[in-house]
Amino acid sequence: MSNSIKKFEIYLDNPTATFAPGETIFGKLIIELDRAKSLTALKVRFKGSCKVHWTERHGGGKSSRTVSYDGKEIYFRNDFCLFGSEGGGTIEMTAGLHTFPFTYNLPHNIPSNFEHRIGKVRYTIVAIFDRPWKLDYKISKQITINTPWFLDSSNVRRNIGFDEESLVNFSRCCLPCISQGNMALRFHVPRAFFTYNDEIEATVNIMNHSDSIDVTKIKMILRQKLEFISKSPSKIRKQGINIKYAEKLGPFPKEGNFKIGLRVPPLPLSFLPYCSLININYRIIISVHVTGWHSSTTKRFDILIGSKPPLSTNASDRSSISYPIPNQLAPSAPMTMPVKNFDEFDREIQIPSVNLPYPPAICHDTSEFPCPHQQSTRNIGFVYPQTKSSRENSKKRK
Repeated sequence: MSNSIKKFEIYLDNPTATFAPGETIFGKLIIELDRAKSLTALKVRFKGSCKVHWTERHGGGKSSRTVSYDGKEIYFRNDFCLFGSEGGGTIEMTAGLHTFPFTYNLPHNIPSNFEHRIGKVRYTIVAIFDRPWKLDYKISKQITINTPWFLDSSNVRRNIGFDEESLVNFSRCCLPCISQGNMALRFHVPRAFFTYNDEIEATVNIMNHSDSIDVTKIKMILRQKLEFISKSPSKIRKQGINIKYAEKLGPFPKEGNFKIGLRVPPLPLSFLPYCSLININYRIIISVHVTGWHSSTTKRFDILIGSKPPLSTNASDRSSISYPIPNQLAPSAPMTMPVKNFDEFDREIQIPSVNLPYPPAICHDTSEFPCPHQQSTRNIGFVYPQTKSSRENSKKRK
């Protein structure tokens, strides 16, 4: 940028730069010049879009080729002239400090910010110093959009919990005809809809009728499935991520009810409403591990992660309501989208049955999100960095 421009900055009245769909952005563009400069126009651009991109290798040897998969959708892109005119002649801005206020009404049906190495949803304000026959000066400022998704009358049936039973028969590994008894298990999850910081709690009822087999561990995993959809060429790429887990270690009595749970960390909401290129679903996986070489018993339950309901029923008041993560406002229309099938992702999960000492129940975070006892102050969308553990897990899945 030219040395004659001492200041060229975008200021917003909202210091967090976090907004809800339909909200009005108030701000100003400040430019300070050492001397007069020629320009065609001083513009501010508001844009929001989703982009998906990845590459794959196809074929082998000399016929090997790299295929790029891309998808893009534009939610809005609007330019406004603050000084001068679009397509007009050259004008001059005098030396000194200049302030140009602006406002912009965000559209209603737009998705929340999302960041991933394969796909992203971003919103940006760009200031453009349009110079005649020269490269323009540009500065940009990213903003965050938090789009709510509520459990309402159109999808309240999805909040029905889960209650499943399983009977496990034990036998000697080399002599299947010799029984070692059986164990009856009942898995109960009271509801399926959760919001940030809610406790996902399950009860496992154990009726162990084996004298030689004992339960060593009960484990719960919160798993996320991402789908990225390309348009050119058309393809869907799927990725499963274990967000966090909790475990309760034995010894366990032969009979009883045992509770296990974990808190929902700050996460993008189910489905990523209003985005057609990225889809998000969640499920919990509960497993019961036993002694010896016997396999663990595992149950999988699809859940929904949405927004906390607003405190006010008056729609005009909702723009001032904020919640920890994200800021919750009423949606312009109810969202009704199906929960996708996770089965092909769950094949990747292998939960080893390892006998360990018996400390109390433990909650583990397997992502950058904090454990329940930690408070998060992040509110800038959702970013999935490539940590060492995620790279190792990716190599194992390959």
